[in-house]
Amino acid sequence: MVGYAPGGRRSDPSPPHRSVGPHQSLLDGALRGDGEGSPLRLPQPPRRAGPHLQAAGGGLSDHHLHRRAGRRPRRGRGLAARLPGAGRGVLPPPGRRRSRTSFGGSRRRGDRRTAVVTVMADADARGAGSGGNSPERPWFDEFDLLVRLAADLRPGLLVDVGAHIGRLSMRFAEAGWRVIAVEASPEIFSELEENLAPYPDARPVHAAAGDVDGTTTFYLSDAYWGIHSLRPFDESHTKTVTVDAVRLDTLLGDEELPEPTFLKVDTEGADLLVLRGWDFARSRPKLVMCEFMDARTEPHFGYRTRDLVDFMGRWGYAAYVSEWSPVVEYARRGVASTVSVHLGVFSSDLHHDPSWGNLVFVAEEDRGWFEEGLVDYLTDLHQSAWELLADADRLRRRNERMEQTIANRERRIAQLDRAVAARDGRIAQLDRAVAARDDRIAQLDRAVAARDDRIAELEAELAAMEARRWKTRLRRYAGRLRRRLGSR
Repeated sequence: MVGYAPGGRRSDPSPPHRSVGPHQSLLDGALRGDGEGSPLRLPQPPRRAGPHLQAAGGGLSDHHLHRRAGRRPRRGRGLAARLPGAGRGVLPPPGRRRSRTSFGGSRRRGDRRTAVVTVMADADARGAGSGGNSPERPWFDEFDLLVRLAADLRPGLLVDVGAHIGRLSMRFAEAGWRVIAVEASPEIFSELEENLAPYPDARPVHAAAGDVDGTTTFYLSDAYWGIHSLRPFDESHTKTVTVDAVRLDTLLGDEELPEPTFLKVDTEGADLLVLRGWDFARSRPKLVMCEFMDARTEPHFGYRTRDLVDFMGRWGYAAYVSEWSPVVEYARRGVASTVSVHLGVFSSDLHHDPSWGNLVFVAEEDRGWFEEGLVDYLTDLHQSAWELLADADRLRRRNERMEQTIANRERRIAQLDRAVAARDGRIAQLDRAVAARDDRIAQLDRAVAARDDRIAELEAELAAMEARRWKTRLRRYAGRLRRRLGSR
C-alpha cells in the first residue's frame, strides 16, 4: 500500500506519537530508500509450525501468533478469533486476481522516486473448474485486513455500499457490529436479505447509493453477476431496472445511528459519487475503502483515481493503495479457478499510476493505528505462509514415505504374482501329465477290451472244437456199439 498525503503532499507515514509495530526498523529502512529496488523479506518465524496448525482452512490463533512472535496479544484481539477468516492465514477465494499491495512511503505527483514497501501476491488463474492439487496459501485480502483492524475496536457501525451478497457485512454482524448494507441489484439483494436475516443489527437497503436522491436506471449484466452498475460499461449490460437512488447522508440521517466507524464502497465505478453523497463535515469514519479502475471510471463516470485521492484528502484522509492486475475476465457465478500465490516484501519505485484495485482512506489522526494493524496483519500473513510451508514439507515427507511403502508393496505383489504364475505353470504341467496318463489308461482299456474280445473268440472256438470232438467220439462209440451188437 502506498501512502498518499491529503492533496498529494508528502508526509511522514508514521506519526511520531504512534509506533507501527515490531517491524518499525525494517519499514524505516525502506522508507529512507535504503537498498531501493532490492528485496526486503519479513523475518523468518522463530520456529516451525506446531501441531496446532490446522489444515485446509484452519490456521494459527492470534494467541499463538503473538506468543510465538515474543509479544502478548493486544487487548481486543480475541474478537478476531470470532470473526470468520480472522486470526489465520487468509486463503484465496476462487477466481481472485493477481495483486500488488504497497504499504509505507508517501508520494508527490512530481516525484516518482519514492521508496515503498510492497506486498506481492501473484495469482495465476488456471481456468474455470480446473480443480488443481496445488496447496492453499495465504492471500492478501482487504476484507480480512478490515476484520483484523476491527478486532482492536469496540463494535461500531459498518456502512457497506455495494454489499453484494454480504460477505463483509456478515463477518461484522457476526462480531456484534451494526451494519447498513446497501445493494441495488434486485436479484443479489434477495440473497443479501436472506444472508443478513439472522442478524437483528444488520439492515439491508435496496437502493443505489450516489450523490442525488430520487430514482435512477441501474444496468444489469446478463453474463457476470458482479458488474451491475449505474453505467453500461460492458457489452453484457443488456438489462435495466429502475431503483431508488439515495445519498448516504440522507439514508443515515433518517435514523438514530452512531457515527459510522467503517465505510466500504464497491459500486463498479460509482464510488466517487457515493463519497460525494456523504457529509464528511458532519461525520468522519475512521476508515473508508473503495474501488478504483481508471479504464472504467474515466470514460463512463468522468473521474480518475487521483480525483478520489484529492477528494478524500480535502477531508483529512491519507490514502493507501492496494493495486491489482488488470481484469482479464470477470468472475461468473459458480465459476471456480485454481490460483498460485507468491508472497514477499520488497522495496520498489511506484513509477506508474495504479490501474485497478482498492483505496483505503484513513483519517490522519488514525494513521498510526492503521499502520500498526497493517503490519500485524502482514506479519501474521507471512507467519502463516511459513507455517504452511513447514506443513507442506511435512506432508511432502509423509507422501514420500507413503510412496515408498506403496512401491515396496507393489514389488512384493509382483513377487507373489511371479510365484503364482510359476505355480500355475507347474499345475498346468501336472494337468498335461494327468491328461497323458488318462490317454494311456484309455489306450490300455481299449487294449484290454480287445484282448477280452479275442479271448472270448478263442473260448468260443475252443468250445466249438470240444463240441466237434465229443461229437466225433460219440459217433465212433456209437459205431462200435452197433458193430458189437451186429456181431452177436
